[in-house]
Amino acid sequence: MGFADAMQTFGEVSKEPMSAEDQCLLQSGLRELESLNRDYLDMAVPRVEVLIQNALRTTIGVDAESVIEASKLHPGEAPLLMSTRPKAADGYASS
Repeated sequence: MGFADAMQTFGEVSKEPMSAEDQCLLQSGLRELESLNRDYLDMAVPRVEVLIQNALRTTIGVDAESVIEASKLHPGEAPLLMSTRPKAADGYASS
């Protein structure tokens, strides 16, 4: 999506004010875009949470549930990322 050249447009832009019909079309398109963005974020945010939890668990052995519980105990503070599971010889938390 977008243009290869940032200066490229669909054509010449009129210096005349937008007609009422064009304004209605623009408002309608913006409402549709807002709805699409909301739908995307409703899906994307939970997906990112899962990806982050998996990455934390895989790379440093942090149990996401422990982090969530720690953040409830100390609201407004960043929880310490400490695993309650012992580390294996390879440095990863054992399952």
